Amino acid sequence: MPGITRVDPASLGQGVQSWLGTEGPAWWPHYDEEQGVSVLVVTVAPPQPGQRAFTLRKDLTVTTPGGSSKGYPAGTIFVRYPGRTEIAGPGDIRALEDRYAAPALESARAAEASTRRSLEIQQERQAAEELERRRTRLMEIADLVIGAQFQATPVRDSRDYFRCPEQLKLQAVLAGMDYAQVQAEMPEVWALAGAGQGFETFAAAVSARQEIEVAMRNLPASLPRFATHIDLHRGLMLARAGDRAGGVAYGREALGKLPPERHSLTLRMLLAEIEAVPA
Repeated sequence: MPGITRVDPASLGQGVQSWLGTEGPAWWPHYDEEQGVSVLVVTVAPPQPGQRAFTLRKDLTVTTPGGSSKGYPAGTIFVRYPGRTEIAGPGDIRALEDRYAAPALESARAAEASTRRSLEIQQERQAAEELERRRTRLMEIADLVIGAQFQATPVRDSRDYFRCPEQLKLQAVLAGMDYAQVQAEMPEVWALAGAGQGFETFAAAVSARQEIEVAMRNLPASLPRFATHIDLHRGLMLARAGDRAGGVAYGREALGKLPPERHSLTLRMLLAEIEAVPA
């Protein structure tokens, strides 16, 4: 092994720098002793995403031990393969382009993912708001339907004219909703709002209650308090109909099924209203 004459690292760096330029790859030399001679070992840092292709900064002529020479013009790109160094081919150039573009592509993907997630959050928020509006509307209608049934109970067999305040309020609520939607989803509630005789109002109220309960059951399971609210109204109807003990027991059981941390002031007040019905 012939070895190499040691060169001051500063001088070696200045010499190589003229071909690599200031934007060239990071590298550092060190010398090893092998078979009694010095061997120069050069370590080149691996390229990083976002780095441009490293090119020769000026023409280079290499002379082989046999005396032949080969020139490489400025701008030449070399690619290291196992055991050899080659001039970059079309595939190598494409890979270098991909390396340079990688951070921008990653940033674009991240921005796209963020935009997509923002859209999903917006859609989820809109869906939640619409669900809350529907829940609130059903709750209001349920209160009026139950109230109308209570008012019509004493005249359930009468064919005389009968209208109660709950029916008028129900008409006002339905007037603010889409007519086609009301006709399709709550025909019994619509019938109750227009009923004009005692027996008709009572029968419509019973059917409307069942209709509202079905609509309530079709709401997501994430609204358990709404179901409890409806059950408490059932208990209130039982108590007002004369079965106070049964109504109170039904109401307490309904609230007991809901975890204590989900008990709202409204639910507690409704149970208190059931318990306040005279015996």
